[in-house]
Amino acid sequence: MKLSDIQWKKWRLVTVHMQIRIEEANKKLKTGEFEKAKKIFSELLDISPENLELISGYYIASYWDNRLDKIL
Repeated sequence: MKLSDIQWKKWRLVTVHMQIRIEEANKKLKTGEFEKAKKIFSELLDISPENLELISGYYIASYWDNRLDKIL
């Protein structure tokens, strides 16, 4: 099945947008903003629920968000 030019551009735009958001969420993880990272990963999982990178990021952010009181 071949994508039309419009479908290809739309797919590429979504892919680029998701990559930017993944980078943003990873930065939030690195700076300890776990709740914000979890929210971003959750929004991305709504778009791509089987993406292992998003699932992993969501669980990592959730884990550290729940442990925040113990690490401060």
